[in-house]
Amino acid sequence: PNFQSPGKLVFVEEQWVRLEFDLTGMTSYDYRNFRLISSATQGWYSDNYIFYKEPSEAPELFTLTLLADPEEGGTPIGGGEYEAGTSVFIQLMVNEGYQFFKWERDGTHFSWIMNFSYTMPAEDVTLTAILNAVYPLTLEASPAEGGTVTGAGDYVEGASVSLTATPEFGWNFVNWTDGDGTEISTEASFAYTMPAEPASLTANFEEAEPVVINEFPWTEDFED
Repeated sequence: PNFQSPGKLVFVEEQWVRLEFDLTGMTSYDYRNFRLISSATQGWYSDNYIFYKEPSEAPELFTLTLLADPEEGGTPIGGGEYEAGTSVFIQLMVNEGYQFFKWERDGTHFSWIMNFSYTMPAEDVTLTAILNAVYPLTLEASPAEGGTVTGAGDYVEGASVSLTATPEFGWNFVNWTDGDGTEISTEASFAYTMPAEPASLTANFEEAEPVVINEFPWTEDFED
């Protein structure tokens, strides 16, 4: 019978019976109000009750797949199966020699942020972390006492790197050369395009010609 509208049932005396109550839609109830009333004696009984809860339907789960491109560039964390609406914190562990660029979904830009919270939609999703290899750029001055150089570091292929060579007093800048001695630039400051490999550049200096000042145009001796 329905819990809110009990019905009248007839049973054989001294036999056990099982009654099931439909509690659908009930938000709260008091166990003391569950009772059986005998029409013959008007007595009521409230023991030997067992309440069962029907198992709820398993929630639908959707798959979040996280990838790294290239695979050796890093390790994404946070993939798995989630209910729609679940907030998932996505992280990326970047390996040495690589730099995070962006996240893509189905080949389309998704996010510039490396670690972020993602709300799971009601569908399977694949997010790919795009990483770029970085290469070292080393700089040196020749000779070392001739001047200083700035701009060294790790860069991705195609990066435009600002390099500057500053001569010390008594020295002049000559040019920039690569590891093979090939001249790269005669400008003390210029933009260098990073190749897809480690690079080494040298700023070359030479001693400046001495400058003579206060030279007198005559040579005759003066008498006291």
